[in-house]
Amino acid sequence: MKKTPNTFLRLRGAILLSFLSLAFISCGGNQSGQADKATDEILPEGIQIEEAWARPGMTGGMSAAYFRISNGGSEADFLVNAKSEVAALTEIHESYQADGGMMGMRQLERVEVPSMSSVMFQQGGLHIMFIQLTQDLSAGDTIALTLEFASGETQVVDVPVGRP
Repeated sequence: MKKTPNTFLRLRGAILLSFLSLAFISCGGNQSGQADKATDEILPEGIQIEEAWARPGMTGGMSAAYFRISNGGSEADFLVNAKSEVAALTEIHESYQADGGMMGMRQLERVEVPSMSSVMFQQGGLHIMFIQLTQDLSAGDTIALTLEFASGETQVVDVPVGRP
């Protein structure tokens, strides 16, 4: 088959379109740590907590827990409280960029978990803050974290200490 300039342009266009499609798919997703609409996966009914882990920390210091909350229910729910016996205070927090480019952290009263979506609690974003640890948290330990939702649902999560 003789290649003409028109055939070459079509082939080059098809390759470029394939490359751009692949790049778009691989870069997709929410970088902010907020809700990720779960369009391609079937979520189990209700609230699910996955990928939980906590940072190591020393008695009197601080630590943080991270995880994914998925809501397979038909209505949004809100994380409204977190509790753990490993700290004097356990709070819902978010990191943010303050004026002058400095990073800050603030407590949140609640975090929405939209219907059929997931919300990531991750470094540099949403997280559970443990303040004034009552015990050392060492890699390999497991701690209990109780999460309370506006719907009245409560989940106790076993959280491994140390990055997964």
